[in-house]
Amino acid sequence: MKINDQQHIENTFTIKITGLVQGVGFRPFIYRLAKNFNLNGYVENRSDGVVIKINCRTTIIDQFLNTIRQEAPPASNIVSFDCRSTDKEYFSDFQIIKSKTITNKITDISADIAVCDDCLTDMKIQKNRIDYPFINCTKCGP
Repeated sequence: MKINDQQHIENTFTIKITGLVQGVGFRPFIYRLAKNFNLNGYVENRSDGVVIKINCRTTIIDQFLNTIRQEAPPASNIVSFDCRSTDKEYFSDFQIIKSKTITNKITDISADIAVCDDCLTDMKIQKNRIDYPFINCTKCGP
């Protein structure tokens, strides 16, 4: 779903999500979602969870948050979700930024899960991945 390009910057929101949200394709998921909603900002892994900072209209934020909750990667497990309006910051695009350690807190680690159908297909048809068992995937992990 592509959201109307007419949404101009009204507010900046900071969203902090904790739980099993690292190593499960959460940042690429947020990136694709932000692009679908035409939002600018960034997503980053931090030692205390995933942080998203976006420019967004108040009329859109609830829809964006509900979509995160409903469509989060299958291997993820959201434990807490905090969204706050913050001082306005202007972003020209949406980016996945470098991970940051800000506390000694250890994030949840994903359990091994089965290889997904996309990886199995890649290992059969993609020239550089045929029978290569060490691929890394945003759905099923390494």
